[in-house]
Amino acid sequence: SRWSRGLGDVYKRQVYKVVQKKGLTALGDTLNTVYRYHEATKHQFRRYARSLGYLDWATQPDPFRRYEDAEVVPLEIPEATDAPTWDALFVGSAPAVPVDMEAISRLFFYSLALSAWKQVVSPGGEVTSRWALRVNPSSGNLHPTEGYLINGDGVFHYAPDAHELEKRADIAPDEWEDFAKSLPAGAFLVGLTSIHWREAWKYGERAFRYCQHDVGHAVGALGLAAARLGWRVRLLEGPGTGVIDRLLGVEAQTGPEKEHGDCLLVVWPGGEAETTRISTLPVPMKWTGSPNRLSEMHHDWPIIAEVAEAATWTGAPEEKSNITARVPEPTDRGLPAGDLIRNRRSAVAMDGQTTMAREDFFRLLGRLLPTAVHPVFNMAPALTHVTLVIFVHRVDDLPPGLYVLVRHPDHEASLRAATRDDFSWTTPEG
Repeated sequence: SRWSRGLGDVYKRQVYKVVQKKGLTALGDTLNTVYRYHEATKHQFRRYARSLGYLDWATQPDPFRRYEDAEVVPLEIPEATDAPTWDALFVGSAPAVPVDMEAISRLFFYSLALSAWKQVVSPGGEVTSRWALRVNPSSGNLHPTEGYLINGDGVFHYAPDAHELEKRADIAPDEWEDFAKSLPAGAFLVGLTSIHWREAWKYGERAFRYCQHDVGHAVGALGLAAARLGWRVRLLEGPGTGVIDRLLGVEAQTGPEKEHGDCLLVVWPGGEAETTRISTLPVPMKWTGSPNRLSEMHHDWPIIAEVAEAATWTGAPEEKSNITARVPEPTDRGLPAGDLIRNRRSAVAMDGQTTMAREDFFRLLGRLLPTAVHPVFNMAPALTHVTLVIFVHRVDDLPPGLYVLVRHPDHEASLRAATRDDFSWTTPEG
């Protein structure tokens, strides 16, 4: 079949055994295509998932997508403020600011913008390498996720390298006005796409996994940035992938550098509102700007194209199955939300000595539960499917060991059935 082109005979036999064992024999079924991809791209005890095995620097993609010849709309760099605090985001106490270009600049600046530059300097003082970090986390700092703004002024691509918008298309005023009637006052849309090649350059066949991982980070980052403005965000589950591609102007793109529509988010100031029952979207007018070339050459990974096609979303009504956890309201520690968001870094080294207070650890776990005003978990109706398995070390007054955070009460029985019989399943005090 097409998905296995280029794989070695041994590798194909291994995957085929898994397919047979799992009963995934309906090769034409799209869900089974996703299952096959999942099994084929797992790291195994005796081998890694398939990739080049080295970094081909000659094909390293440009980290920034730009639309050449598009009209540029500069955004002002916001000034840092002490308010709102980080803890205020999780109790919904930040006041709503009006929706204007200054506020939209702050939304992108605290979600998808560059946050720092790193560089390598030779002994002679010459900068030999320089690369950017961004607010939203990314696998390998490769950043396959692209952001878009859609409002009454048109469709805009966000360029994080310059913190500016590139206008791709106008939307007829009467058409946007008709569409806006189904939205809360002041609402607009944010769209996200993925360029699978950016991840495939480094990670090979696992790239599709990491793109899903990264778009989740971008969604969460937008939720936090919106909460800082006192705004609400909701994931639109109705529009399918094809509709998203057309709205964002990526439908005609082809090849390994194509952007794949991931999701649309509706953003609005103020309190709760019904925002997911949208049947139609505005149709942009003439497109402007051409996407820049990211790499001169590419390595082909057919399995990525196949799973991307199989994972095309056709749209569905909103689920109503989420839960709401009761978490004690924390004391506001006065930590500026903007500083914490912009200074986020990956952990690259541990000193082997520093400990964490038990109450701080429990506070972190509480932020992973879907409370009534959580800025991330309120963005979609069912975001508690992932269970955290946590290796605890050096938490004061908590025995080191393997712990499971059961985020949905219905999950515990299946988790127990899927794990070792000799696990204790005891709940720590407090």
